Amino acid sequence: MFGQLVDVNLTSSCHNGINIKDKQCTNRNKNESEEVLIIDTKLSFKKKKEILLKLHKQFGHASSDKLLSLLQSAGSVDSETKTILKDICTKCLICHKFKHPKAKPVVAFSHANDFNQIVAMDLHEIDHNFYYLHVIDLFSRLSAAAIIRRKDSKVIVDKFMQIWVGVYGAPEVGVYTDNGGEFNSQIFRDMAENLNMSVKTTAGYSPWSNGVVERHNATLTETINKMRESSNLSWETSVSWAVHAKNSLLNVYGYSPYQIVFGRNPNMPSSIVNKPPALEGTTISNVMGKHLVGLHEARKAFI
Repeated sequence: MFGQLVDVNLTSSCHNGINIKDKQCTNRNKNESEEVLIIDTKLSFKKKKEILLKLHKQFGHASSDKLLSLLQSAGSVDSETKTILKDICTKCLICHKFKHPKAKPVVAFSHANDFNQIVAMDLHEIDHNFYYLHVIDLFSRLSAAAIIRRKDSKVIVDKFMQIWVGVYGAPEVGVYTDNGGEFNSQIFRDMAENLNMSVKTTAGYSPWSNGVVERHNATLTETINKMRESSNLSWETSVSWAVHAKNSLLNVYGYSPYQIVFGRNPNMPSSIVNKPPALEGTTISNVMGKHLVGLHEARKAFI
């Protein structure tokens, strides 16, 4: 070290250490210099750019804001330094390659604090011109869904009344939808007026504004596709049992949506509480057979 030999000691944690109080280290000539990275405001433009580029790379391609903050704390910043540093970060090819996308705008509407206050609704395409209507409660994340074969307001209203209002009642506050014509229609508004609920739509071409239902669309669609791939079930059966699996298995605040709404999960065949023949999964009925397959395939696909 500094042109002299030093003793290396083994610490109790099996690391190599040097005694910094050793005279061999302290006998250094005061006139000796070492290469230290210093940003001097009196340096030439070329030299300053060279040092700042080295600093940018040395700190793992840090952003100009972080580096300026570091230099300001050292009192080594002037207007030229700021300009050079921003230019370096802007033109850095590696920074461009690994640049994070800009954050999407934050949704501004208030959140529900009880079940069936606010529900979000979306029409999700799972095949060419083939959809399912997905309704989700924003408090519990409880979902309901149904196959829709055409984007028509009358069909949407009919299915919403069947799968949600007919089971849980009308939402106390209202529904959130995208700006699709099937939701933004006179027929849909008439339904809302008769149920005494508001309808709020997101801006066009901004699916992230209805983020809860969009995220759960992805979960539900993945489960449906796995079920269709592993067994020859109809779309209706696949959607029905995929929704059941999502509502009974997905944890929200440590509980499933069914537990939040009903206080318990539905009673289904279980190795914990049931004995044969319920656990054998055999039946003489094709109708019952497809639903047993749907039940087990949905749970496997969701997990």
